[in-house]
Amino acid sequence: MSIMNTNIEALKKRFLCSDWNDLLIISNELMSIGGDSVLFFFIECLGSKNDKIRNAAALSLRDLSDNRSTVHLFEGVLNPIDPNRCGTIAYALETHDCSYDFLNVFRILFYSNYECKWSAHNILNEQEFLFSEDDLLEVKRMWEECLLTPTLCPAFADSKEGIQDDVDSYLDYLTD
Repeated sequence: MSIMNTNIEALKKRFLCSDWNDLLIISNELMSIGGDSVLFFFIECLGSKNDKIRNAAALSLRDLSDNRSTVHLFEGVLNPIDPNRCGTIAYALETHDCSYDFLNVFRILFYSNYECKWSAHNILNEQEFLFSEDDLLEVKRMWEECLLTPTLCPAFADSKEGIQDDVDSYLDYLTD
């Protein structure tokens, strides 16, 4: 094993048992080394039961902006370990190409916590998407379901107007 690999492995071990400030310092060191090993380590950390490790990994993935992590970030938001602590993972998605994940962005907007909804809103307003008429109809169906059963949509009362605006801006593409 080379000295570089030994250093990376030592940093990874330190990362997994550090406090918040050290996590950020160590993640910066790992990012400066870079490479697939570091990327996949941060992706693996998204599955940690420790929210500080998950958040530091998500912030690192945000900075790395490597689209190979996009599917894992979506997984971390749509099937969170802790539904109340997945906002940083959603925030990380803002620097990734979500153009092929139109429905997943709307799933976050509808079914995730308030903080995640903000990231979904930002993604919907800052990125361009590939979507079909069927995708738009699915967005319409999901939103109508939320309107009928507001408990499906966390922070419904606080976010209803903003969500409606986002939905309307895309449903305008539906042809009559």
